[in-house]
Amino acid sequence: MKVLFPYFAGKVLTMKNLTGKAVAAFSIIMTMLACGLSEIGGEQEVNPDGGIWGGQVGDNGGTGALQQICYMTALDYRSGYNWLADQERGSVKCSLIVYADGRQIMKVPVGEEYEVGSDPDMHRIINGHLYTDYSTVDQTVIKRDGIQMFRYPGRESICGMRVSGEDIYTVGQNRSGEGFSYRKNGEVLMSRDAGGVIGSVNTGHDDMPFAFYETIKSAEGNISRYYISRGGKVSQVAVRDDIQKVWDIMCGEDTETYVASLVGVASPVMFVGGSMVLLTLPKKAVLLSASLYGSVENPGVELLYSSGSAIYSMLWQDGKTLVTFPKGRTISSVSVLDEGLCCAVNSSSSSAAGLIYRCGELHDMPEGYSCVGGDAICMVNGILNVGLSSRKGGEALIWKDGEVQALDINGYISSISAQ
Repeated sequence: MKVLFPYFAGKVLTMKNLTGKAVAAFSIIMTMLACGLSEIGGEQEVNPDGGIWGGQVGDNGGTGALQQICYMTALDYRSGYNWLADQERGSVKCSLIVYADGRQIMKVPVGEEYEVGSDPDMHRIINGHLYTDYSTVDQTVIKRDGIQMFRYPGRESICGMRVSGEDIYTVGQNRSGEGFSYRKNGEVLMSRDAGGVIGSVNTGHDDMPFAFYETIKSAEGNISRYYISRGGKVSQVAVRDDIQKVWDIMCGEDTETYVASLVGVASPVMFVGGSMVLLTLPKKAVLLSASLYGSVENPGVELLYSSGSAIYSMLWQDGKTLVTFPKGRTISSVSVLDEGLCCAVNSSSSSAAGLIYRCGELHDMPEGYSCVGGDAICMVNGILNVGLSSRKGGEALIWKDGEVQALDINGYISSISAQ
């Protein structure tokens, strides 16, 4: 069964790739509709250097935590436009703004004519540059700092991107929901016409390992087979015969970890190398999703489950429950760094505040605010930065270890990263 949500405009999500982060995003977007397409200030065009004001995003040549630059992206509508209600149904344009340490350094117009999308999953900061992907009627377009790098046939949603020198490697899922490709500068290195990517792409390794599934029809019904691609070379994941469903797979350079449900076992299990860990759920709980975070060698699991009429989020780490959040809270994003585990937890109720979990401490979000998407949280130089967006159309906020700063935009914060 395919499920469509306006927040993921142009994408097809299936129950197979529905994760805890997706469920969290869906619950927010039922209140905060997806960003439309808008540009601020009338006619503008991108300068040759990539910035509307000539503000080219520069590489960070520094090393060490104290020299990190805090990059942030935000979607900004024209003044007075109610982007929450989205009364123009996505036809209004907006601008994608890039900040470095709080200073606006780039502003790229968003819209069909600019081939830049408003979905938070369609832009990212890599090595201090803004990379965007966009699907036309029959092509996928990749840009850097607003300038086209290449395009190729087919409409793909980019699941992972790695930049190595002047080469851009991508893993893209077909927007029809079936088939994907692994490419270098748009040229196919490996592809499949059926199946799809499962879990996240490991962009920290040169060979960009990622997992995918293919469905095989048999007399007993449809059976899913799972594989790993490393640099385009494919190997099969050796899963047990009694596995009912694989929820997520995390790939390393030469090993993988996965979380699955077994036939006849109520709670899910995690397989790390040759070991199996039971992730115990409360009695009568129904698992809705399970997502891995951290590293292959030291993985954690984000669980979303229902109990009665309530929904709960839980984090597992080191073989035990790390934290179970109050009912009605769903995890938007998780950040794992040397300082510890942090995450933003949104509330499905307008009368209850969302939460920010910082290395074992719980903090309330400002009333009426949520974290949009899975990338608007990051530890920068030891300070946790969380991008918060108003559910009532107010100003966007940046939460910095308890201190709150307002961002002068009519829209929301889509990502925060340290580079």
